Amino acid sequence: MEKVLLISVSGIGNTILQLPLIKSVAKQQGEFLVDVLFGSKEMAALLTMAKDIRRRFVLPGGFMAKAHLVKALRKEKYSWTVACYPSNRPEFHLLPFIIGARKRVIHSYPDSRSPFAILSNRKIDAKSGLHDVEQNLNLLKCMGIETNVELPSPLVSLPDHLEHDVSDYMKKAGLSGHGLLGIHPGSGPIAGKRWPLEYFAASARILLKRGLFSHVLVFGGPEEASLKGALVEMIGPERAVSVDAPFLLTAALISVCEFMLSNDSGLMHVAAAVATPVLGIFGPTDWHRTAPRGRHANFLAPDMRCAPCLAYPLKSSRARIRCKGIPECLRTIGPDQVADRIGQLLNRS
Repeated sequence: MEKVLLISVSGIGNTILQLPLIKSVAKQQGEFLVDVLFGSKEMAALLTMAKDIRRRFVLPGGFMAKAHLVKALRKEKYSWTVACYPSNRPEFHLLPFIIGARKRVIHSYPDSRSPFAILSNRKIDAKSGLHDVEQNLNLLKCMGIETNVELPSPLVSLPDHLEHDVSDYMKKAGLSGHGLLGIHPGSGPIAGKRWPLEYFAASARILLKRGLFSHVLVFGGPEEASLKGALVEMIGPERAVSVDAPFLLTAALISVCEFMLSNDSGLMHVAAAVATPVLGIFGPTDWHRTAPRGRHANFLAPDMRCAPCLAYPLKSSRARIRCKGIPECLRTIGPDQVADRIGQLLNRS
């Protein structure tokens, strides 16, 4: 059997949109031994239930740690490497070449001028207007694998022990575990993706007043603590709780919410992956590319000619948003519009 290294070192959201590709390659039992290089230990943990993956590597910080990783990967003598989409950066060409993989699969980008692109020897065109899930599945063609893949629901299965952890968390927070609205007001490192905080608060108050939810769980990473705290105060501490929990427990708590409201963020994609109904708010980022995928996944996008403006990865190797502060395209989506849309989606389900 040939050894394959799948390179999945993006953030949470991108990695979740790469999971159908990862699972499709891993299912080719008898043909490949599949290893995955993840960008974080959280993403590696999210696939602990995927038994078809042989080894999980995590990209470390620091030069020496990275050098030790490269040495370990060279010893594996991979036949294939597959750089998951998006991959319009030099390192996605360099790493497969340095570790000695014979067949190095990647997308070809229309405006890429990277001199390192010559190092990759199996390429498929990245297509404008195509969702990241399909962009990733198209890489299977380079390996001779059928690309007609049906997404399972849920896409991610969480370890059973998390049920007990969720129950404990709810008891300590004084919550019943029913009628919960999850909100993620953050957006990772790109602040320009954030819907105004006061809009989140207004939508939550409308939904609580209508009796559609009993409480709000406000999610986000440690770096978003002040953002979460501010939103809890705006909604009212008696009805909102700031969630401070490890990543897997956060995913499990999202899975027991009746609904999730989020910016275009990794936790939006977590909600879709664990089959929690979700509404994503889009503005400068491309909903054609990264809208949440799943049976209960939904999004709202602005009707403005300038949106979306984020050019990465098709037209740029950097994730830049044109507007400074909160883009006007996000302000065109109002709290009442969002609350009404959530009400419609709850009635439909």
